[in-house]
Amino acid sequence: MARNTKIEKIKLVYKEGEGSEKSFYYTTRINKANMEGKLKLRKYHRGLRKHVVFEQEKIK
Repeated sequence: MARNTKIEKIKLVYKEGEGSEKSFYYTTRINKANMEGKLKLRKYHRGLRKHVVFEQEKIK
């Protein structure tokens, strides 16, 4: 069975201001065929104890 190469694993990272030095991120998958641009999601940051915007990065 062939592997679907259009689905990519990504990391969602908080990049703004206060609390960005605390290493906390989410991982998810995206379908590159349906996505344009970078994914931005508003999720809970447990270090800051509030909802903030996480941005897409590649998993190294």
